[in-house]
Amino acid sequence: MSVSRGKEHEFLGMKICLKENGTVSIDMKEYVKKAIDEFPDDIVKNASTPATRFLFDVRDDVAKLDKSRAEAFHSTVAKLLYICKRSRLDIQNAVGFLTTRVSRSDEDDWKKLKRLLQYL
Repeated sequence: MSVSRGKEHEFLGMKICLKENGTVSIDMKEYVKKAIDEFPDDIVKNASTPATRFLFDVRDDVAKLDKSRAEAFHSTVAKLLYICKRSRLDIQNAVGFLTTRVSRSDEDDWKKLKRLLQYL
């Protein structure tokens, strides 16, 4: 364990800044960037919202993810859950739904996750 002094601190993926006016800011940009970089697909475009109106739609006729993509899905959703609980409240709806899909993720869920990463 190490001790740090001063106005800026790094802790569990969070950059914590103590400001002169007594407020605290929490920044997780590097952790978000790491989650995006570790996602197997390239994130090449941006999205203006974290999800589409079809977020809660689940179709039975969609192919399930193979083992490696299912593990990547689970890992990425877990990272996003950590992010949304600490600093990005705007993605809680989408992350909350995706957490219900980690044990039976399909191609539609993969697209929904990719959309969320494009938003970030």
